[in-house]
Amino acid sequence: MAVSEPRGARTTGAGARATGAGARTTGTGARTTGTGARAENARDHRVALAILVAGWVLALAYGYPGIMTVDSFDQLREARAGSYTDAHPPAMAALWRLVELLVKGPAGMFILQVTALLGGLYMILRRTFAPRRAAVITVALGLFPPILAPMAVVWKDALMAGLLALGVAGLLADRRWVRVAGLVALVAASAVRHNAPAATLPLIVILFELAPSPPTWRGRITRYAISTAAWLGVTVASLGINGALTDKPMHFWASSLALADIVGTLAHVDGTIPDTALAPLLTPTDVHVERDFHVRLRAAYSPFEFSQLVLGDERLWDMPITGDTPAPAAQRAAIERAWRAIVFGHPWAWVQQRLATFAYVLGLPEDRPRRLVMTSRLQNRFLAEPLGVPLREWHGQFRWQKRIQRFAAATPLFRPWLYAAIALVLLLACRRHRDVFALLLGGLGAEASLALFAITPDYRYSHWLVLSTCLGAVILVARRYRDGLAAR
Repeated sequence: MAVSEPRGARTTGAGARATGAGARTTGTGARTTGTGARAENARDHRVALAILVAGWVLALAYGYPGIMTVDSFDQLREARAGSYTDAHPPAMAALWRLVELLVKGPAGMFILQVTALLGGLYMILRRTFAPRRAAVITVALGLFPPILAPMAVVWKDALMAGLLALGVAGLLADRRWVRVAGLVALVAASAVRHNAPAATLPLIVILFELAPSPPTWRGRITRYAISTAAWLGVTVASLGINGALTDKPMHFWASSLALADIVGTLAHVDGTIPDTALAPLLTPTDVHVERDFHVRLRAAYSPFEFSQLVLGDERLWDMPITGDTPAPAAQRAAIERAWRAIVFGHPWAWVQQRLATFAYVLGLPEDRPRRLVMTSRLQNRFLAEPLGVPLREWHGQFRWQKRIQRFAAATPLFRPWLYAAIALVLLLACRRHRDVFALLLGGLGAEASLALFAITPDYRYSHWLVLSTCLGAVILVARRYRDGLAAR
């Protein structure tokens, strides 16, 4: 027995060694399997990259070299002069100046905003989908007409959307330095669009986490205090960048929003205010009216148009809408006094006119302006030629743009109220999906800010609402569908 036990033990040991050999064999199989998985994963990423490149090429083909509007020409002119006003965020003009070191004209900025958008969307979607599916959905969203149409124009709105997508992707990353890089992208987004902080507030406060915090009430308070401070830092940094870049303040509020508020508020006042009350307020503003102030201003009011107040033979004020010379200081001071007296004297009328314009921003009225999609042939040749901006288009490009233009007029898919309604409904269903919740709130926040600041109902203003709602809906539906399958 004394001998047999060791033999048995040795036999067992031999069996153990055999088992060990088997384990090594199994390990080799596991390594083989691991190698196969890595190869398949690499293949998936290559296919995903090919899909993304194909979508990128199609998006560029739709608008290349980038459609230009008056705003775009203004910013390109400032970029080349190296002197910036604050009529538009100077950060975009300064960025354009750098981009022109590589690519002249609109093409560089157009490529930048399309690349930022598709890259940001893909990185966000990869948190929910496998590479191929994430790439397909990214391309589908990027080519979805209500998203694609504004991206074809070199606008601060389109660039903001791309930078916001990159910023969200960064905030959701596992590595701290990538999350901080996400904040940098959001600084850039806030710098190129004045109302961007309304979008970044929920994105940063809800999503940003400097370091993992314990799931206690103190941990949550600390985390949200840090993320709120981060949002304040992002906002102050963007304001500081634009302030430092501005060479010539235009005091644009006095020659735009203030006038729209004055005329719109008076248009919603019941009854008629006598000239004895309005003349002392309006005459110092250099208004082109000598009597019947209330009647004349009410007749000039439109909830969806502003230019008639300062342009054309029937204009009410002479204002420098373009160029780099602001209105005289005395006139600006008079406009501010008139604005305060009229708005604070008739607050409900002011709310009514703000809501009237916002209704057009949302696309609620049937008679909303039809120019929802810019096409290459709508560009101003007299502005383009001095800057050397090409107005060429490739074969079929204009027809593609024209089809989307007709599609926009014939369907409700270019009406922002639809996406606002969807976002509000989805908010009720995404309590456990922090990223979707933040995206939807970011879109709604940016849209809500237009109730205070919009003076025209341009569809491009709602671009981030449309994009964030579509993105949030896709992610939420996919996750809930997956959860439903897992529960069966």
